[in-house]
Amino acid sequence: MHVTQLCYRSRAVTAREVCASDRDRDLKRLLAKARLRNARNDVTGALLFVDGYYFQTLEGPAHAIDTIFHSVEHDHRHADIAVLRRRDVPDRLFPGRPMYFSMVPQLTSAGGSPRWYANITNPLVIGGVDLTDIFSQLARDAKHRRACADALLI
Repeated sequence: MHVTQLCYRSRAVTAREVCASDRDRDLKRLLAKARLRNARNDVTGALLFVDGYYFQTLEGPAHAIDTIFHSVEHDHRHADIAVLRRRDVPDRLFPGRPMYFSMVPQLTSAGGSPRWYANITNPLVIGGVDLTDIFSQLARDAKHRRACADALLI
């Protein structure tokens, strides 16, 4: 069974300058709500926060993806929204994960950037194919970490 996959980028908007702890608290709230909504609608995906930009992939029934994306388009926390890729895919990248999350606070900082981001220094140059590759790597990393955690329980 195919699912719709939508990848988009948006600039994070805040009503005021916020410190990192306020930003992190706001992200946690956003993630908690998104995970509940996605689970209710059979939607999976991932959210990546990079240098003030959200990159998200959503996977699921087309009507659910459309409804969720419509809410993003009207959410005051998002600006400069751009759909980078929309397609039907045979398999989900993040099965069983209503919203995987990763954050790269500063691409320009020395070291510390994940290997899948080593050559990208500007979030605005990331295209749909690039984003799909990044999320594919995130999915592989997430599966590896889950397998390692499961092995520790044995």
